[in-house]
Amino acid sequence: MASLPSRQAGTISVPGRVGISADPRNVAWRRRLQRASFKGVHFYVEQQGRSSGRRTVVFEYPKRNMPFTEDMGRHAMRYQMTGYLIQAPSPGQYGPMSSDYNEQRDLLEAALLSDGPGTLQDPYNPQLNLAGYNGTPVMYFCERYSIIEERQKGGFCAIEMSFVEAGLPGNAIEDSFTAQALQTIGAQTLAAAAASANKQQTTANSGNVSDQQRLDDAFKQLAPPTS
Repeated sequence: MASLPSRQAGTISVPGRVGISADPRNVAWRRRLQRASFKGVHFYVEQQGRSSGRRTVVFEYPKRNMPFTEDMGRHAMRYQMTGYLIQAPSPGQYGPMSSDYNEQRDLLEAALLSDGPGTLQDPYNPQLNLAGYNGTPVMYFCERYSIIEERQKGGFCAIEMSFVEAGLPGNAIEDSFTAQALQTIGAQTLAAAAASANKQQTTANSGNVSDQQRLDDAFKQLAPPTS
């Protein structure tokens, strides 16, 4: 049975995350808050949401009140982010971001359009880990984005972005069931091949003896009778 997050009085501890006190005066979430980034290009976040869950198949049987729901694995993690960029009051670098609004916007758009997946920095949960990756960064694709610029808000743009977990190809993950099944199939195939070879050899040997016996009988019939 899967382990559930441990709950104690006043605290919540979740695997893969920093424990956060339920005390509203604790500002741990503020210290954890960071700029978002995709493929190393940073931007600010107005709001974000993420979604996942379990893929299930529900079986409902006739003449039975209780159904059965089969767990088919986790849904891909998806992010919906509303980001923004703004012109800085003075030129230079503001941390990892350029003060030039146009430059930073073009860098972000190039990253969103570029081939392949990349690392997505979740500003609210930078230490969020997913099972199966063994601590390696989770990669994401940008499925779609929209950049919104308004005449009344010069030097400012809002960016709506949708990200989906890239994951790994199905044949790149070998579980214990698959490995055992392959070993069993391999052993059965070798045993069948050996049995077939032995049968063919036995048949060939028996056939040679019969032919020799027939030759001996033929020579005996051709031989002159003895007095």
